[in-house]
Amino acid sequence: MQLTSRVVAKVDKYALLHNYNKVKSLARSSKVLAMVKGNGYGHGIVNIASSLPQADGFAVATLQEAFVLREYGIKQPIALTSGFINKEELLCVEKLGLDVFLHAPEQVRILEQSDLSSDIRVWLYVDTGMHKLGFHPSEVAELYSRLSALPFVKSSIHLMTHFACADYDSAKTNKQIEVFEGATSGYDCPKSMANSAAIIDYPLTHKDWVRPGIMLYGVSPKSGVTGQQLGLEPVMRLSSFLISIKNIKKGESVGYHSLWTAPKDSTIGIVSIGYGDGYPWSAPNGTPFWLNGHICPTVGRVSMDYIAIDLSAVSSPVVGSEVVIWGPELPVERVASIVGLSPYYLVTSVGSRSSHYTSENNIFEKQS
Repeated sequence: MQLTSRVVAKVDKYALLHNYNKVKSLARSSKVLAMVKGNGYGHGIVNIASSLPQADGFAVATLQEAFVLREYGIKQPIALTSGFINKEELLCVEKLGLDVFLHAPEQVRILEQSDLSSDIRVWLYVDTGMHKLGFHPSEVAELYSRLSALPFVKSSIHLMTHFACADYDSAKTNKQIEVFEGATSGYDCPKSMANSAAIIDYPLTHKDWVRPGIMLYGVSPKSGVTGQQLGLEPVMRLSSFLISIKNIKKGESVGYHSLWTAPKDSTIGIVSIGYGDGYPWSAPNGTPFWLNGHICPTVGRVSMDYIAIDLSAVSSPVVGSEVVIWGPELPVERVASIVGLSPYYLVTSVGSRSSHYTSENNIFEKQS
């Protein structure tokens, strides 16, 4: 029996490759650690990694994500950004052949108490001002010495940091750059600083490795600017379908709690997507959808399975018409600005009821 999908996230391989090449054009001498955590930022971790054989490595947040990639046959280096919290996890890291971000004293002690049989590459995380993870710059010398004494680590130490405000605060970012340079200048080893925003705006941070995340997916890391304005192409096109059309009289309301009342006789369409699919429950009246070349604003509260939109701008709408939630026709950044959420949040939330992926003609379809 053929099942009809109501929510489809089409993931465009060509757009992904375009964005990867954009990264390479900006950071020509750097290796690329492509961030695929969060299920490939909601795009499908296997689809994304398998579409980037030219990437020098991938970064994931959990051992589960690393396991999925290795099971699929991904051979490139995979870095575990959360590192490990006990010896058992370290043994999993060794078995899967992972790199690890080191950000806590406990991790260093676990390494020192271990007797690994194979080399492990560590990325020593220097906290230059974000104050979320990492070691104080004054600790770098001692830590580097301790790690260098371990036979399974000594030849594979990287130094890294992460920016807190590279998307909007140049003063803080420049301060972080200064701190990192001061703490690491005496070490002849690979270094990494740049996330997406820094890749775009801070060439001095490109170093040996860059770590693009959201820009790989065609989404801008900078507030008030779309990815398309930065020369990126949206990788995800999220769409659904009209399943009902209703004529509403002036003064009648739509949806739970009657949060929208028709100011005039109106035609309302019901779209088969809701917060059960990851669409934000908090989306206000007026959040845009795209249908047949027209922007159709939402009306009423988002429910678990459905959203109502105003079809006044559409001539002769029909049940079954495709409705674009975001994509090339409607930038996710625009939707994010209206619902008051980050575009990162929107794309990574897609598909809470997702069933499977298919691949055809270099287009991957994530179906719910």
